[in-house]
Amino acid sequence: VFRDLFRKGEQHAEGIALIEKAIAQMKAACAIIVDPISTGLDLFALLADTRTNSYEGQFSYNLYFRRLGPNAVIRNMDELIAKGGDLVKPGIVRAYREFNSLMHHPDFIARRTTQETLKSTLIELMDKYRLDAVVHPFKSLPPPPHLERGGDQDNNFSSITGLPAVLVPAGYIANNNGPIAIEFLGRPWSEPTLFKLAYAYEQRAQIRKNPPTTPALPGEKFD
Repeated sequence: VFRDLFRKGEQHAEGIALIEKAIAQMKAACAIIVDPISTGLDLFALLADTRTNSYEGQFSYNLYFRRLGPNAVIRNMDELIAKGGDLVKPGIVRAYREFNSLMHHPDFIARRTTQETLKSTLIELMDKYRLDAVVHPFKSLPPPPHLERGGDQDNNFSSITGLPAVLVPAGYIANNNGPIAIEFLGRPWSEPTLFKLAYAYEQRAQIRKNPPTTPALPGEKFD
């Protein structure tokens, strides 16, 4: 149980309680639970300042546009900004103008170094305790309403470190039926193990609910 990624405070209490219930269900199903494991670091502060998507985005966009071919409506970032106008996020425009290369950008390199450090730190913890996976809340708050931004929500450890992860439902917040997810996180190339563990938990917990408007697939009936 990766306690570094459990948020505190009244607003997270109901979501964390659902995660704790999920862990108890795993233990009841004879999973060997090691609780807690910790890096000893303030991970929330580190993760908030370790994202690199704003640096890398424009290079990914340009690669995508180039692959669309010469007849595409937009073929590069210059055309995206020229044709998109105010529809293009200001952060994308700012990053495109500022980051011409990442090879020697000190802030980007520092963030990548931190990412690799966090990755190796967790793998060492898993090796120390001989763990198949770690679990923690992916979210302990439900998704915000449409067009509203939420704060202190997702734990982006997987995307920051590049380690594989699987999300499954842990339960639903009472007042708005908002879903809370628990994450199974593992070593590089451990996807088969994560799928097995996540599937086993889902079969035990039976948390997932189909929305009432979910249509049946051909030849399928929902009761």
